[in-house]
Amino acid sequence: MKHASQDRGSINLEFRFAPFATTGKDACSERDTAHLTTLLHQALNAVVRLDLYAKSTIAVSVLVLEDDGGLISAALTCIGLALADAGIEMLDVVTGASACVFSVGHPDSPPRTCVLLDPDAEERRAFADKNCTFVDLGYCPALASVCFIRASGTLLATESGEQMLRLCEAACYAVADEVRSCLRRSFCLRQEEKRDRETPQAPVNLSPPSS
Repeated sequence: MKHASQDRGSINLEFRFAPFATTGKDACSERDTAHLTTLLHQALNAVVRLDLYAKSTIAVSVLVLEDDGGLISAALTCIGLALADAGIEMLDVVTGASACVFSVGHPDSPPRTCVLLDPDAEERRAFADKNCTFVDLGYCPALASVCFIRASGTLLATESGEQMLRLCEAACYAVADEVRSCLRRSFCLRQEEKRDRETPQAPVNLSPPSS
């Protein structure tokens, strides 16, 4: 990744898979990993206030323990939560969601489209040959702004595609509520620990009791 400049910081993103994270044909190649790293890096550059971290490098390390679909959206949410918890200034909390829209039907009836939120790896494989469109969305809920989108398929520009995007946005809002709740709990816990450290301990009387 790029080094920090004089007036702007940089993000050093390390993205790795555990040996048992994927199996068989779902295994991610080095080329795929590099591509995912680039996509995540671009999304983070859009939301992190790098102008406040001149000459600094923000190190982000992601270790995928299990890839069962929705990898990018899950990684975005986890990274956003970790950065916010570490006190890194961002334009907004970033959350991610994934969805797909696919066609189903019988030979004697017109096809209809279905929208599925957060498809897992097995569902992605099952719908891959059904004129399916997949989307991964990174969203800043407070700004109502998309910071990342990756889509594949032919149904994105249809009414079902718009429904899929709205569903992803709604999911990002719901996830953001959970993220903020986690951040509040973490902040309160740190404040309690700080008070405990600063509270003077009562002296311990080690003298033997008088008879």
